[in-house]
Amino acid sequence: MRLKKIVLCMVLASFIAMFGVGKSAHAVSLNVDADVQQVLTVTSVTPLAFGTFATTAAAGTVTFNAGGTISGSGSITLLGSEVGGVVSINAPAVGTATITTVGTNLTGPGTAMPLTANCLGIGGSLGTNNGDCTFTTTVGTQNIDVGGVLTVNASQLAGNYTGTITVTANFQ
Repeated sequence: MRLKKIVLCMVLASFIAMFGVGKSAHAVSLNVDADVQQVLTVTSVTPLAFGTFATTAAAGTVTFNAGGTISGSGSITLLGSEVGGVVSINAPAVGTATITTVGTNLTGPGTAMPLTANCLGIGGSLGTNNGDCTFTTTVGTQNIDVGGVLTVNASQLAGNYTGTITVTANFQ
């Protein structure tokens, strides 16, 4: 009889260990999220050209805001041939686009000249210098104007100066 009780206790202990009697299981639902972005491509159309200008010994600026007119301050005399920069975006859908412009230094035979860039979004919203312009897109290709402010150093050496503005497009 004693052996029967021992065997019965062993079987019962195995059953409890195997099936987890006395253990508790809980289930919970977990939300899952995925954010798929549409591709917004940006392409260079027209290079930004500040044109030809003359300067004296004093420093000045040449301002050619995106989509606007060109002006000189300080000792700058504008002589013409300026062309506003243009990039195109190809939007896959109606949505919010943010174009970011980052200026550069124009380098040439003399001291480098700092350039802060800006852009003009669809609907006429001028972005901040070296910052963003945000606007609502339409489906397809749209042109975005790019400009900036060029700082001309005192006694800037004559010659051709070049640089590259970085323009990034994001679709939200």
